Amino acid sequence: MLLDRLRATSAAPSYFKPFVKEDTKAGYLDGALYHNNPVRVAYHESKLLWPDIQDCQPDILLSIGTAHNGVETNGSAEPYNRRWRREEITSDIIVTPSRRERKLGIGEWFKNAEFVQNLNIMVNRVDNILNSEQIWINFKNDTLSSREESEIRRYQRINPKLGYRVPRLDDKEKLESLQYTIRENLRDNEPYRKKISRIAHRLVASSFYFERIGQRKYGSGYVCDG
Repeated sequence: MLLDRLRATSAAPSYFKPFVKEDTKAGYLDGALYHNNPVRVAYHESKLLWPDIQDCQPDILLSIGTAHNGVETNGSAEPYNRRWRREEITSDIIVTPSRRERKLGIGEWFKNAEFVQNLNIMVNRVDNILNSEQIWINFKNDTLSSREESEIRRYQRINPKLGYRVPRLDDKEKLESLQYTIRENLRDNEPYRKKISRIAHRLVASSFYFERIGQRKYGSGYVCDG
């Protein structure tokens, strides 16, 4: 059962074929194709798990990225990667041209304006799905009802800078150097160290302390929401 789940959630196109469950015949692909940054899923499920406080802000919602290339990208997918991704996607496409397209010649068919336009749409769609930083920004903009610091600091994201192109998913030889680079960057980056410290303090505090979120109310007794 565990093996089936692992195969289903890691069935990334161009690396692994779709996983088909034998008893239901249902097909599964890598979850990143739908929720590369699953922050909205987590936020929605938290309200289902704790319906009595679904209208309250979370103590903290922490999103952890897998690093990005360069401070100029702000964690987003780099535009220059689109050409590389288009070539990668194209290499996996099996084309059966029509009789008319065969007359044009397969090379001419690939230059066909409609094919190129559809391919660009598909690549751009993949870019949007994989752009975890933009997904995070959109989520915050949709979720935060105000710009008060007390509300903003509840939503935190850590996405370290690599400073070079992110390795391919199957480039396991670079895993050790990738881990080393991230550790060094987090250690030498003072703002990130302070940010991680604040996040850790909030995680600890939310486990032991009561935070008041409403005004004091007096009557026969004392009432305070939090």
